[in-house]
Amino acid sequence: MSVWDAFTGQDHALRLLQQDIASQRVAHAYLLTGAAGRVPAAAAGAFAAALVCPSAGCGACDACRRVQAMAHPDVELVEPAGTQLLVDQIREAVRAAWRLPVAGPRRVIVVDEADRMNPNAQNAFLKALEEPPPSTSIVLVAPSADALLDTVRSRCREVVFRSPSPDEIARQLQREGVGEADSCRWSRVAGRLDRARELASDPAARARRQSLVRRALQAVRDPGDSLASAEELAADMKALRETVAERHTEVAAEQAQWLRESKKVVEDRLKREQRRAEQDALEAALDDLQSVGRDLLALGADPDSPVLNDDVRDVLLVRAEQVRAHPARVVECLGALERARRRLRSNANVQLTLEHVFLAVHRGLT
Repeated sequence: MSVWDAFTGQDHALRLLQQDIASQRVAHAYLLTGAAGRVPAAAAGAFAAALVCPSAGCGACDACRRVQAMAHPDVELVEPAGTQLLVDQIREAVRAAWRLPVAGPRRVIVVDEADRMNPNAQNAFLKALEEPPPSTSIVLVAPSADALLDTVRSRCREVVFRSPSPDEIARQLQREGVGEADSCRWSRVAGRLDRARELASDPAARARRQSLVRRALQAVRDPGDSLASAEELAADMKALRETVAERHTEVAAEQAQWLRESKKVVEDRLKREQRRAEQDALEAALDDLQSVGRDLLALGADPDSPVLNDDVRDVLLVRAEQVRAHPARVVECLGALERARRRLRSNANVQLTLEHVFLAVHRGLT
């Protein structure tokens, strides 16, 4: 299976990257952007594998497997240590860019969440972008190019990834073995390929979503019920972090044949993996809660409207009738959820933010 096979609806973006490799005109710096979830980051990994693979990304060779495990000596991933990519991280990445490759034809530096570089960090990167070493490619990943300085953007080849349609997502899931009914449902609910894959393949993710939707629709007696809902979701996040730690230990054992890393390096990587998994799960939880609000607004306008949460349509109809006279409350709730999303991206206290989330949900949706 090629490293490119897991993508759908991205033919134009992938063709640009593949043509550069085939023509041996690989740029010194790329900027992968687009509101497509984790797709640009995954594409950066696939591109890195293709650059160091003898067969341009076969997906099966030692080089591809090592890149996928982030254990290739010529591929370096730079991620935010917290809410920002620090200047020291960027300076180290610049130094790494000037090292010669040791196992393949190129060295690749992937900077995930490059939008989290402050102006000082971006300026520190300019040296590598202005005077690129011939054997190194730098790949920046960001949701939007607007978050980067013009001086940085102008030195990168920009590749934009679009959000695939629900039909495209459903077809990809079916190619991966998901049944037609499930693929159609989860593609419509998720709106993103990575999230649809998770819902189609992970019973725990489906259970979390179902629990959240029902929690958002249940009658509450007092604010204590909202706080209890926040505690339950926070407990789910703690369990998720533990699961990530277990998987990290398994992967570290598999990588032992390739890497010898210090305890601090391993611990720092685990913290980044846990932060990313928790952030993705919280974003998904907010999406699920917002889907309830949108369903209520749709049914309030037309009881025959299609909804995302069709399995609880009867409950939604009852709740829509109750909130019909106060649609502004639902709109305010949706706004509060979006504000919570921004706070969580800024590394706000998770427990406190979730308490505000469920107080807003139960004020606006019940």
